[in-house]
Amino acid sequence: MAVELGSTHLFNDANLISYYKLEDVNDSKGTNNLTNNNTVAFNAAKFNNGADGGAANSNKSLSIASSLGYVGGAWSIVFWMKLQAEIASSVWYPFQLGDGVTSKTRFDFQYQYNAGTIQIATGRTRSNVANDYVTFAGALGTTNTNHFAITYDGTDVIVYQNAISKGTVASVGNGSGTETTGFNILSSTTNTVNTSAIVDDFAVFSRALTADEVSLLFNGFSASLSPSGSLSPSASLSPSASLSPSASLSPSASVSPSASASASASKSASASASASESKSLSPSASLSPSSSPSISPSPSASESKSLSPSASLSPSASGSASESKSESLSLSPSASISASESKSLSPSPSGSASLSPSGSQSPSASASASLSPSASASPSPAEYTNKYSLVGNTYTDKYESTL
Repeated sequence: MAVELGSTHLFNDANLISYYKLEDVNDSKGTNNLTNNNTVAFNAAKFNNGADGGAANSNKSLSIASSLGYVGGAWSIVFWMKLQAEIASSVWYPFQLGDGVTSKTRFDFQYQYNAGTIQIATGRTRSNVANDYVTFAGALGTTNTNHFAITYDGTDVIVYQNAISKGTVASVGNGSGTETTGFNILSSTTNTVNTSAIVDDFAVFSRALTADEVSLLFNGFSASLSPSGSLSPSASLSPSASLSPSASLSPSASVSPSASASASASKSASASASASESKSLSPSASLSPSSSPSISPSPSASESKSLSPSASLSPSASGSASESKSESLSLSPSASISASESKSLSPSPSGSASLSPSGSQSPSASASASLSPSASASPSPAEYTNKYSLVGNTYTDKYESTL
């Protein structure tokens, strides 16, 4: 979208000599206020109002008897224009700026009707030497408002229409003879060749504007910085779940009181040393201090071989009745501290579920090979039969009696 020059950084450019919003005759940047010749009206234009020459302009213009500091060197002129009538003969001058003292050169813009062909010829004239113009065909019509920029870097003139370059022409050196010093909008410096148009947002710089700066005024952005999908936010900056130091020695609350009821090999509820291989599914709420904490009830499938007295039948959530050397799926606290090699799938506070070996030394029911003394070693019925003989109401130790 087009922007008014006064709202861009160009308004603060050190080389901006004069800026005419054309709400009136005043210079919004410098002190080069214009004179209103034959009552130019200020009517609706590209930005608020503009200088309106009317549909049949024969003598209206805005002018100042000054070259605005132009002496033949680098320069730029930018403005918006909408025709109030289409040209049918001769030539119109939307503006003209001349230095009749130092360089004997001028900038002008000619809208021409040439043997039935409408064209634009604009650039730098070296009086009595050459017209260094970029010329291109194209009727402007009365519907659209067009943006024009004429830039000169001291060597070449470049002309833009609606931020598109229409051509480049070399222009080096001064003119000779007579040239009028002055600046006019809607006419030549002699105020004899006028234009039926509305002109708006007219600026004069003492340097050559770049293509990006011209584009900024017409498009609202620089051509090289145009909005594109290449600056879209990239998903590579999204938080990832890979930052979980899950293999840390974290206090794993895998010592969950479990009522493992492995009523194992001993058929009695007393301390029979049963070598059972229990694969324990203990909910390990392992809170590992990390950016990806892992809190999840994870089946830490660990193998524990324990020779522990089963002093009682504790209520178990996973009631597994196994015989000696059986594999019981138990949720039980083990009295021993064992270095468990539990692989736990634990969700961490960052939401990442990591399968990490928990190398923690935590009280768990895993890998414990503990041999604990039994509280009361009561023989089984089979042992009574093999070791004792019944005499009356008394059992006698067969082997002891022979020693």
